[in-house]
Amino acid sequence: MRHKENTLKSKPTYLPLLKYICQIVSTIYRFTLRYSTLTLAAHCVLTGISVTIITLGLKLNPDRDSLVGSDKLYHRNFLEYKRDFNAEDELVIAIESDDLEKNRRFVELLGHKVEAAHPTFCDIIYRGDLQLLGGNALLLLPKDTVRQLESTLASVHPFITRIANSTNLLAFFETINTFFRHGATELDGNAALFTSLISFLEEIIEIATSVAEGNLPPITPGFSSLFGPSSEGIKNLYLTLGEGRIFLMLVKPKNGTDYKQVAERIRQLINEAQRQIPGVNAELTGQPFLEIEEMSQARKDTTIASIIALIMCSALFITAYKETGRPLKVILCLVLGVVYTLAFTTVIVGSLNILTLTFLPILIGLGIDFGIHIVSRYEEELYRMRPPPQALSITMKKTAPNIVIGAFATSGAFFAMCLTDFSGIRQMGFICGVGIILVLITIITLLPVLLLTGRQNRLDWYQAQQFTLKKKIYGILTPNPIIVLFLAACITFALIPVIPRVRFDYNLLNLQNPHLPSVKTEMKLIQHGPNSILFCVVIASNATDAAKFESKIKSLPPVAKIESIAGMLVDNPAPKLPSISNICAMAKTVEFRQVDPLPPRPHDITRTLWSLQGYIGSIKEYLLDQPELFKTLEALREKITVLRRTILRGDSEVISQRLHNFYRELYSELADLYHFLANQSCVPRISIDSLPPSIRSKFISRSGRILIRVYPRDNIWDRAAQHAFITALRQTLDPTNSNYPIITGVPVQLYEYSALLKHSYEKSAIYAVITGLIIAWLHFRNPKLLLLCFLPAILGFIWMLGWMGLTNQAFNLANIMTLPLMIGIGVTTGIQAVSRISEANHANLLALSTGKAIVVSNLTTVFGFGSLIIAGHQGIKSLGLIMSIGVLS
Repeated sequence: MRHKENTLKSKPTYLPLLKYICQIVSTIYRFTLRYSTLTLAAHCVLTGISVTIITLGLKLNPDRDSLVGSDKLYHRNFLEYKRDFNAEDELVIAIESDDLEKNRRFVELLGHKVEAAHPTFCDIIYRGDLQLLGGNALLLLPKDTVRQLESTLASVHPFITRIANSTNLLAFFETINTFFRHGATELDGNAALFTSLISFLEEIIEIATSVAEGNLPPITPGFSSLFGPSSEGIKNLYLTLGEGRIFLMLVKPKNGTDYKQVAERIRQLINEAQRQIPGVNAELTGQPFLEIEEMSQARKDTTIASIIALIMCSALFITAYKETGRPLKVILCLVLGVVYTLAFTTVIVGSLNILTLTFLPILIGLGIDFGIHIVSRYEEELYRMRPPPQALSITMKKTAPNIVIGAFATSGAFFAMCLTDFSGIRQMGFICGVGIILVLITIITLLPVLLLTGRQNRLDWYQAQQFTLKKKIYGILTPNPIIVLFLAACITFALIPVIPRVRFDYNLLNLQNPHLPSVKTEMKLIQHGPNSILFCVVIASNATDAAKFESKIKSLPPVAKIESIAGMLVDNPAPKLPSISNICAMAKTVEFRQVDPLPPRPHDITRTLWSLQGYIGSIKEYLLDQPELFKTLEALREKITVLRRTILRGDSEVISQRLHNFYRELYSELADLYHFLANQSCVPRISIDSLPPSIRSKFISRSGRILIRVYPRDNIWDRAAQHAFITALRQTLDPTNSNYPIITGVPVQLYEYSALLKHSYEKSAIYAVITGLIIAWLHFRNPKLLLLCFLPAILGFIWMLGWMGLTNQAFNLANIMTLPLMIGIGVTTGIQAVSRISEANHANLLALSTGKAIVVSNLTTVFGFGSLIIAGHQGIKSLGLIMSIGVLS
């Protein structure tokens, strides 16, 4: 077959750009060979300095806020809100079991442990005690709630008065016996009180048994069950989801505290509590912890992927070229280039984030291409019986400039990301773009020296076989270009109709490893909760405006609930004052004394409990028409039996002291509650200064602005729910987009962050096309060659989208990076192919070393990205999968 038939008709007309590059590369080549020892020494010194910089200075930054530029209004609002309201992100502990009472005891136990670690935490919320609201608590409650409390206190007042006179556990049970002794006659008029007492007593017996056994510290049961139905009282008092199946604890670390250290400390406390109360599952989640776990997973994934990419690329290189010497020298240059890039990143950027962390396997897969092309052309010249110095000189003169231009195209695609509005993408583009250049410089300066140093483990000069596989492939394809074009056109037109099926997934949770405990817990909260633990924030300049905004927000369908003090500040509390006065008066009539210093004898307690069992048995005949209450009393008798046996078979002195400590806590809590109610304020108006610190710091800023928390009804991670929720708030409260009131919070950040990220990558893809066009045009100055140069990128992009449509693969906030990358890689491949065909004056690319180099280099790129497929992080995994398919296409 004659080369004449395949002669390229459109010869490129090179600009001085290529000549300048040739001159620069030649100068560098001559200098490095002349001063080879100095070159090697310089790289050794640079490597040592770089490793030191990386070891001492490189950090990982899991904070998503740092990915968004502060020039964005919505982001400035969010940062201002966090600063003005001291609003640190909260960690969420989800406590789960089928036993509501066990959940309650666990959250109380864990709460005590977390509160004991107070230097680490500044705010812990797991129940809504009235005491947290301070002396104006009743003024802050709704009118109906105050009146209900007044009625409940009146009904339990006789019983509480008796309890106040019980200064030890024995006297307490004797008081209970007195109540049951008269229960038959009082049942008709005090049915609600009787039911509440049974629930309250059942909790006390259960906890006292665990305390006597030494399984629990003296945790009191609280008085929610005494003031109302047990399960409903607990669910209203604590933060619960799923009908009490899940209890929540919100923990806010102090400013400047390392969230990772806080999470580790909380996990230690959870493990301690689980040993004391087994059968309860407790896991950490929340926005900051999700980010920490995501970064930890991404770091693990990219480290493993980088090692796999390096091994696979090396193995492919060695296998394809049937030698180890030259491939290992290229790998050495690549590793040094990556080390230089990490050092540069440490000095200039300072840290890696969730986006830039993936640059390592990407740089390995792309950077090795430069060495492959140099080695391929070098060996081709050796096969022509040229001496090594001459072969290398020809390589650096004819192939290295094209490699440089291809590197410019690839780095240009990355640098195009720097033109976007997303800070994280700008960092990714800058680091990868500089990394490509640093790897290129390392290979151009060091590889020639290494290639002429030492012996190879194969014969350098030999006559290539005439009938190789690549020539067979060439023999099939080249004489039949119509068939090739026809097949390519068929594939392209077959895939175009399915491209519209490709969707975009905005959900950040879908990017994370679904097996991580924090992600599983977050998904469980979404499934069980009627509303999210994430909320929007509406900030008004005064209480009057805040009250108006509050009334508008309540009517919005996407809103589940709001938390605000605006109504408390503007409402007239006068209708509540009579009820508050009555509550104070009743509470003052109850006099509490000091608990006895010595515990009662265990034998006396068991005897009194035995009497209690008898009284319960005598009252059951009145409950035959109430089967549920009848069963409850039977269960209570059994629990009393268990407590009696526990007391009798244990060390009497130890058990009596444990039970005495338990009762001291119980009595003290009841006394504190009534003292709190007796000292409630009855002022006619609430001022900001009169609010308790816990409320004021949460809802009032340092500058006096008022905050409203707005919780979404639907899954806030879902894009449609985000859009409906945020749009409803903006259109209702600020239809003119005047930035008053300020509407911010994590949901707004998620909504705007994901939209900006997607838009930025789309813009960077356009910029990458423009950059590629400019570089290719400056190189070729020929429209036909320009089209040929872009053909691999165009077809590869179409085929990749078609495959995504066929396999129902979606773009997401991680793999959308493929848009600019596919363009850069495709254009680079086109430049290498068209340049070598033009030089050889025939289209037999597979018969040239460049053809083999293109195949191998693209396969190494596939291996570089393909190594990400093993990642647990679903976003990184999808990036590796889609880029691998795209490069293969």
